Amino acid sequence: MRMHFVSISGISSPYELDELKHELGNVRFENHEIVIGYQFSHKSICQGPSNNRQPHLKDVTDLFETTRKYGFEPTIHYYTKDSQTIMPDLHILLKENHLDYFAKKIQFNTLPLESSLLEEVTTLFDVDIIFKVSVALSDVGAFKKEDYNIKELTNFVLERPMIRYAMFDPTHGASVDPKTGKKRTLNITRAGAFGKQMRKYHLPLIFAGGINSENASRVIEKLAAAVGSAQFSVDAESGLRKPNPHTTAYGMDTFNPKKAREYVLACKDVFG
Repeated sequence: MRMHFVSISGISSPYELDELKHELGNVRFENHEIVIGYQFSHKSICQGPSNNRQPHLKDVTDLFETTRKYGFEPTIHYYTKDSQTIMPDLHILLKENHLDYFAKKIQFNTLPLESSLLEEVTTLFDVDIIFKVSVALSDVGAFKKEDYNIKELTNFVLERPMIRYAMFDPTHGASVDPKTGKKRTLNITRAGAFGKQMRKYHLPLIFAGGINSENASRVIEKLAAAVGSAQFSVDAESGLRKPNPHTTAYGMDTFNPKKAREYVLACKDVFG
């Protein structure tokens, strides 16, 4: 299994997965996997999806199995406001729905988790943990304030040795902040500073935030220059979707497989 990847987040159905497979065909990378990030929340697991980016629980076993069959790697993206729900929800996903056969990474889109909980996750489940640093405009995530410092982020990660990937993402999956109307984008300077720190400790990096089919190659080139290496992963979500003409509410848009193809090809131009 390759360490680095190009991720597409927000696919929610077998139909969307089939569309992506049709668009990508046999496109592959030399040193990167193609990852599909499937979104779950405590609410979606218990009550069903609340938006178009979350799969139905009844579909997930077949969805993850088909993702593997198509040559992609399925990854769990999990959100909750209450850390007490994490272990029961992961048991439902990984054990009751047998996703532990297919998913080897979990991205926690949550508030900061204590080391003891992360250790419990890695002890009970054979998964790598993606730690998502949501900064700047986000109201949910590990670090919410605009004036965070890189040392603070670095120390937080190093104090949790069970973290296998460090993800820098200011957007929390939404390209526009619904409260302020500000566009959320990846700050290359800050991302590069964080990336350099993580590289010192040989921790794989993931970057996200406003990456789409039109800017992917340019953003990756800038990140590579800022970090000093192109050995990292990227993730795109909102930039690969069709807007809903009736609402801008998060997740009420639809997946656009053609944009996803353009994004993957743009990444391939740089990553090879």
